[in-house]
Amino acid sequence: MSQEQNQPIPRWQSPEVAHDFRQEAEQRQQSMEEATRHMLLSAGLKPGDRVLDIAAGTGEQSLLAARLVGPTGWVLSTDISADMLQVAASRAQQEKLTNISTQVMDAAQLDLDDKTFDAVICRNGLMMLGPRFQQALSEIHRVLKPSRKLAALVWSVPERNPLHALPLALLAKYIGVDPSNACFSPGPFSLADKRRFEQALADAGFRDVAIQAIPLQLHFASVEAYLESRRLLTASMIGQLSESDQQQLTQEIREVLSQFEGPQGLVTSAETLLGVGTR
Repeated sequence: MSQEQNQPIPRWQSPEVAHDFRQEAEQRQQSMEEATRHMLLSAGLKPGDRVLDIAAGTGEQSLLAARLVGPTGWVLSTDISADMLQVAASRAQQEKLTNISTQVMDAAQLDLDDKTFDAVICRNGLMMLGPRFQQALSEIHRVLKPSRKLAALVWSVPERNPLHALPLALLAKYIGVDPSNACFSPGPFSLADKRRFEQALADAGFRDVAIQAIPLQLHFASVEAYLESRRLLTASMIGQLSESDQQQLTQEIREVLSQFEGPQGLVTSAETLLGVGTR
């Protein structure tokens, strides 16, 4: 294992981030409902299937998959964060779903046998793997049964996702990086280019690759609620700044996002890409 693979990702793996994600589960599921439905449908899930969820986080999509495959099926929900998976396991128990297991696992090093899963799903995780992304796709291809599918969601281009893109562009200015390089790859837009995403799937051995754009609407109670939801995830980058620069950056983000705030809260359009490939 390389030194890079040994290094933890402390923010994502922290109990505090897992707690925040648990609090936001309902809001996140509402925003992603249509895209998640398309992902599960495209994966071809049916009763009795064995499903692998990569970078599952707190596992809302794992629970939906478990309902689709039924009691004779099984979902393995994986992530590098034990705290995230603990939330997923707790929710499965609350909903009396006994066909879900959780396992801490690196997407680029799947400790799983070849050709053992009927489907692999991943919601908003692949683009965060950085240089390990291609290895993760190869691993996913390896564990899929022949003629079965990977279905994965990633964020589309910045101009279609202002709620993510505008704050990141401001942050890039303050910490002195080029916002055009996928904004801190790995990051939300590192797979936003449809051609790159399609080619990466093909390079990993997938056939009949298709990339589909799906429009979304993101909704937060307010600008402040959105900022609070991102506080822990961006703390390591913002922490590089002086206190005065942190205050100024936060104020600029408030101002640029205020254009989307109204009687219904903070509401913006968004777009995700659904990538599907067959082993």
